Amino acid sequence: MKKRALTVLLTAAMTMSLFAGCGNGDKDSGSQAGDSSQADSGAQSRESAGEGEADSREEAGSGDEAGESSADDLSQHREISAWLYADDYKYFGSRDESPLVKYLNEKFNCTVTFQQPPVGSETDSFNLMLGSSEYTDVMELTYSIDSPATLYEDGVIIDLAPYLETYMPNYYAWLNDPAHEEERRALYDDEGHCFVITAEAGDGTPSLVWGGMVYRKDIIDTMTGGSPAYPSGNQEPVTVADWEYMLELMKQYFDAANLADSAALILPYQGYFPTGELLNGFGVGGGFYVEDGQVHYGPTEQGFYNYLVKMHEWYEKGYIYQDFASRTNDLFYQPNSALTYGGSAGVFFGGYWQLEEKMSMPDYGLNMMVKALPSPLDAEHGENGDFGIIGMDGGFSGTSGVWGVSTACSMENMIRFMTWSDYMFTEEGSMMKKYGFTGELAAADSLYQELGLEKGIYWFDENGNFVQDERIVSGEIEGMGLGGNRLPGMNANKWGYALTEQSWLDADKVWASLGKENNYPNGATLTAQESASFTDYYNKFQDYSNSMIPKFIMGTEELTEESFGAYVAQMNEYGVQESVKLYQAAYERYLNR
Repeated sequence: MKKRALTVLLTAAMTMSLFAGCGNGDKDSGSQAGDSSQADSGAQSRESAGEGEADSREEAGSGDEAGESSADDLSQHREISAWLYADDYKYFGSRDESPLVKYLNEKFNCTVTFQQPPVGSETDSFNLMLGSSEYTDVMELTYSIDSPATLYEDGVIIDLAPYLETYMPNYYAWLNDPAHEEERRALYDDEGHCFVITAEAGDGTPSLVWGGMVYRKDIIDTMTGGSPAYPSGNQEPVTVADWEYMLELMKQYFDAANLADSAALILPYQGYFPTGELLNGFGVGGGFYVEDGQVHYGPTEQGFYNYLVKMHEWYEKGYIYQDFASRTNDLFYQPNSALTYGGSAGVFFGGYWQLEEKMSMPDYGLNMMVKALPSPLDAEHGENGDFGIIGMDGGFSGTSGVWGVSTACSMENMIRFMTWSDYMFTEEGSMMKKYGFTGELAAADSLYQELGLEKGIYWFDENGNFVQDERIVSGEIEGMGLGGNRLPGMNANKWGYALTEQSWLDADKVWASLGKENNYPNGATLTAQESASFTDYYNKFQDYSNSMIPKFIMGTEELTEESFGAYVAQMNEYGVQESVKLYQAAYERYLNR
């Protein structure tokens, strides 16, 4: 801890000078006392965190196990410090001033004061806090460079598992609901520790996929008179053969327009989507994935070779943007904006904000109709849609949008914060967190009155339909800032999509059509030693892969079964197979949580 703290302090000092489970499946582990190894480890590395407070916390854990603890005594006011990165709150200066926080503080007789660094300095601020060992009582961990497990090992945060059943019954019930098995496995580690309270909880309603492959349907309609003849017989492109039919029409369209620069298909600079789009139609993922219980690494599998053969063929035909490998600064979901927004691209990765006619510019005579597109199924090699990877839905991670309780926090403050947070795992509290106030609370709040929201941000009409103020729906009033989306608690429920536009709902069905059965779970984590080994391997094989794959596609490197075999052999030499073993072990531990 001392070496780490010194390094962080030196880094922070230089920066400042520049700009002044119930883990293993045991459903009762939440009622057990914290194990002595955790208490000893945390106490030894706390240094300035206060060993007396740690001792009292351990004693409370023992009391919980014996069933002797009582509910939080709300008659005593508590002052709780919290670290949270800033948002553009628009209607108030900091989270302290939000109507929801004021309400929660009054309801639970406490004052939660937020320490929020300026935008852009979050990582430096968090590191400086860790390096100085001057921890806030609780902290949101998104900007931590270390995982919650590492922070625990370093004596920064505590294990919450012994206290959840007693002090967070609603959170505990959510964790132990069979419908949230994926979340429970992600939030507990292999030893049954639970280090965090999540702000990303949901009621089981599937989240919408926000992006995927899209295509300019208006081009196809123009070229076919609105009656495309896809080889598969479908009304939309489904197979590789359908895509070839579509891409040829797009190339003809752009060639006839004599555009200076255009592309029927834009690939990211790596030559493939690491998130799995396009690839999943060839039966592989862009990284690690699971099939029949076994972990694989996509860019070394046979399906990836089949993908490369087809991409090389399409590149030679002029379907793929010829200079794709040079676009190293483009994010995969913002490829070559000059082409996409300029009407000179046919197929690319897009988001829900680009669907339908949103990219049109009528004043310039540019009318585009953008539709979601499923990955092309490689029917020639037997792919029929059984392989499922959703790149934009890798599952619940348990490491972002989470809150930890520091070793500097007193037992009393920990209990109060748990009580404060647990309320937002109730139906009433979660609605406030997600949407803000309604009814009497809205009518009595001065900010809501000032904004003309006396009726509230939302309400239910006489038929039980979820309704939001039109100014919230239109964006005239920023509703997100009036809720508490960054605070612990339920952040998604069935009402979340009640007002979602139909184009996004339709696109989600397309992008999620293959399912996510083969996604490697985000909650499966490597140990510190495994992570160090993997990082060393990954840096080597990823650099090599990124250099070779574009060459295979562009033809500057011969692509044959033999040359691909040599590439795979070199990837394994750089550590791919060893990495697969690490991920396999982590996956099996994950399943046993």
